Amino acid sequence: MSSVYLYNQKIDYDVAERRMDEDIYQDLYDELGSVSEQTFLDEYVKEHEKKHHEKFMIKY
Repeated sequence: MSSVYLYNQKIDYDVAERRMDEDIYQDLYDELGSVSEQTFLDEYVKEHEKKHHEKFMIKY
C-alpha cells in the first residue's frame, strides 16, 4: 500500500485507483507511461475535472 496526496490529504493510492474513471485512467496510462503514483494522480485529477466538471473525491 502506498500513500499519495489528494488536495493535501494523505490517501491510499490503491483506493484512489479503484475509483478512477476507466477511460481517463487508460488514456493517461497510455500517454504518461511509467510515472510516480503521485504524478499520475495529479494528472488524473486534472482530467477528471475536465470530463466530469467536478473534483475527484475519495470518501472512506
